[in-house]
Amino acid sequence: MRAMLLLVRRGLRASWGPTALLAVVALLAALVASAAPRAVTGIHARQVVHETSALTPLTRDVVTTRAGVAGAAGLTDAGPGAPAPRWAEYLDGLEALRAAQPEPLRSVLGAPDLGVTTGELGTEAGPASDVRHPTLLLRAAARVLDHVRVVEGRWPGATAVTPAFGGVGWGADGPVEVALSVPAAEELGWQVGQEHPVDGNPFVPAVVLVGTYEAVDPDGAYWAHQPAGERPLVVDDLNMGRSAQAAAYVDPSMLRVAAATGATTRAWFPLDVGASPRTGPDDVAPLLAQLRGLTGRTLEVVPGDPVTFQGTTEVVGTLERLAGQRAGVDAVVAVLASGPVGVTLAVLVLAARLVAERRRGTLALLSARGASPGRLRALTALEGLVVGLPAAAAGLAAGLLLVPAGPTAPVTAGQVAGALLAGLAPAAVLAAAGVPRGLRAGRADLAGPARGRARLVGEALVLAAAAASSSLLLQRGAVATDRDGVDPVLAVAPLLLALAVSLVAVRLAPLGARALEVLLARRRDLVPFLGAARATRDAAGGVVPLLALVLAVGVAGAGAVLQSTLAQGVTHQAWAAVGADLRVAGPVLGPDRVAALRDVEGVAEVATVADLGSRTLRVGVGGSSAGVLAVDAAALARVQDGVPGAVPAVADLAARAAAAAGDGGAEAAGGTGGDGSGPGGLAALTTAATGVRAGTPDVGLVAGRVVPTDVLATVDLLPGVASAGPHVVVDAAQAAGVLGDQPRPRLALVALDDDADRPAVVAAVRGLLPTAVVDDPAVQADALLGSPVAAGLRATSVAVVALAALGCVGVVGTTLLLGAPERGRLLALLRTLGMPRRAGRALAAWELGPWAAVALGVGAALAWALPVLVLAAVDLTALTGGDAPPPLRLDPLVLAAVAGGFLALVAGGAALAAATAPTSTDGALAERLRAGEER
Repeated sequence: MRAMLLLVRRGLRASWGPTALLAVVALLAALVASAAPRAVTGIHARQVVHETSALTPLTRDVVTTRAGVAGAAGLTDAGPGAPAPRWAEYLDGLEALRAAQPEPLRSVLGAPDLGVTTGELGTEAGPASDVRHPTLLLRAAARVLDHVRVVEGRWPGATAVTPAFGGVGWGADGPVEVALSVPAAEELGWQVGQEHPVDGNPFVPAVVLVGTYEAVDPDGAYWAHQPAGERPLVVDDLNMGRSAQAAAYVDPSMLRVAAATGATTRAWFPLDVGASPRTGPDDVAPLLAQLRGLTGRTLEVVPGDPVTFQGTTEVVGTLERLAGQRAGVDAVVAVLASGPVGVTLAVLVLAARLVAERRRGTLALLSARGASPGRLRALTALEGLVVGLPAAAAGLAAGLLLVPAGPTAPVTAGQVAGALLAGLAPAAVLAAAGVPRGLRAGRADLAGPARGRARLVGEALVLAAAAASSSLLLQRGAVATDRDGVDPVLAVAPLLLALAVSLVAVRLAPLGARALEVLLARRRDLVPFLGAARATRDAAGGVVPLLALVLAVGVAGAGAVLQSTLAQGVTHQAWAAVGADLRVAGPVLGPDRVAALRDVEGVAEVATVADLGSRTLRVGVGGSSAGVLAVDAAALARVQDGVPGAVPAVADLAARAAAAAGDGGAEAAGGTGGDGSGPGGLAALTTAATGVRAGTPDVGLVAGRVVPTDVLATVDLLPGVASAGPHVVVDAAQAAGVLGDQPRPRLALVALDDDADRPAVVAAVRGLLPTAVVDDPAVQADALLGSPVAAGLRATSVAVVALAALGCVGVVGTTLLLGAPERGRLLALLRTLGMPRRAGRALAAWELGPWAAVALGVGAALAWALPVLVLAAVDLTALTGGDAPPPLRLDPLVLAAVAGGFLALVAGGAALAAATAPTSTDGALAERLRAGEER
């Protein structure tokens, strides 16, 4: 062993460059194997926080709302003592439900809580209040005292009860004591100690305010489940006046009378998802399944209590979206990873061959002196271990520094195993590089038949595996979005497809190269013919460089195509959701406000949309209910000109409405039957959910009478108009005259001038309509493209392109170094015959040129095929939004940049090869000619 280490050390001293390349590859491979899984896990973890942080307690927590009073079973016939509901027993039952849940659901469910609220009761406001319509919600909550601080007075107590209505029920024997929040008391103008009548519950004749309170944490999640509890709900209406609704808390025992006319129990489990380190990306799939199980059943909390628990939470939809995003990200990463993996293996193989060539003399001498092939392979493997394991350890440490471990992205055994394999890879490829049988180098184009048969068998297996995996993905369709972990078929299919395409290219490329060789043989200049002949007959790296270059170009191009596809899908969905340059929603947009919007600098057009409510859409004698949307069709057609997903039939609707308005006289007034709809009836568009298609006869819209309706087209939902279910779209002006409704639009779609200052226009619109919600498709698209998964995919694509570029440098460099000795001997011979020195650069370029051209062409095809496979096998709508998968997009500028970068790398390699050209001294030429005598 000591002697072998000594030989390894002497070999490294004599020629350390190729072995150092193996060490660099091992270091980079270990770094990627260590850092990449944690980086991808970190992307998923940040996306979990990003998605769940947008949830409110009402949408996040597991909530049940049931009629009745929880814990009141068996207390209906109790005496006048007015016992309180057994909430401690009911909360213990909820806690038992939580404890029965599996992990991780049990850990993210918080302590249960509940409250009971009666129906709305009318009351009176104080003389100093401007509230015209005050109402109360009588409420009792199990843990409200933990969340309030009494400011004035005291907390309500029980009021005596007496039989009411001939013993039918129990009524309060006097005013019921209540407590209001300080803002609610101020809004209603109530003072502590004042008594006020209430309407709507004959068992509660009046209430008396005995205390006011303020919330300990006004922004806490608790108050989301206690509407109107922290402050009143106030609505200002220009016609109806000011309305205020306040929650008045009572003693739980008073629910016996307060809930006599009906009450609702609200119980909930706080859900801590995303913000807690207990919830990582690997918990999304099991948590989704467990939440589905919890919310899909009706559970008995306390035996005999009719108030059961059937929870609901919008976290289920969020987790489904997260699972879909994870599947999409993992699929894209699997595709992109195939390139660096293949290029790394190619560089390892080429570097191992280069080391074997540099050690040929030493190994041949040892073989001549009796060393067995196994001992020689052990010697080369030892050299790989000496450089590979330390490099892998350094790569593992660098990966930890680059992507630190954390609770949601720990260091796993798989990451350590990947780094260890990277460290062992140099030893494996060196041992497999072969042991020379002598000092003479072999000819690559004179391989024996056994080697040819083995190659054919291997290529056939790769082709069969690629065909099977690709067919399986295409036949089964999109993968399940809640699948846990990476789909193994999807992980290997891109690499197998890339290898199969590359192998086919390797088989077909020599045919074209030989045809080029025949064509170049007719020329008078020698270098092109020699370069083409060497590329086909004695390529330095064999087929490995072509495989690597095809993989590098194909995967880099596929990453660019997928990024362009996702970006276009996000942008398209944002425009489909907003429907115009700006979307303004909220207040009623009368003619004055619409005119003011049009006067804003930068606004080109404004189209309004009004909801006229539901009407009966009749076909013959049958009919069904459908919502009616009244739009300014002419303006909408102009606003949505060029908007993705715009409905062309809107222009037809505008034309029909204009024709009906222009008929005038008796014809316009009478139309086809005096309905005012004009010739052909009321023009309309229908959605597919109505079941009424274009051209359907005997269609009518009921508006006091049956108005004949002509369905021009069946369309999807209009961009920017989020209305699910069956709908009919009509022109607003025509609808006002025919249906008798004056539209009151609350939605406007705004088109901007080409040179408009978008932020300034948005600010002006918000200043004009302070309560309106203004949506900008560019802002929505930027927000989605700025999410952790989108940013992570961009970073992954950049990293993959960088690794592929490094791999190309390594492939080109090692290929040129492998061919440098033979090229030098050939050039030395040609120099003695008078060939100029610059022929060395040209010869190297011709050696690389045919293979580079093949790699570029086949790589371009692969860059198209891999995204097609991904889009067919994975549902990427979770990454883009919407319901339809994004269409494939080929960005010519990005693809041209990929091709240009590849050609630049090849050109740089050819320039590097010029340094290996023989010098012009006679001694150097003679030395190279003598070296060539072995062949």
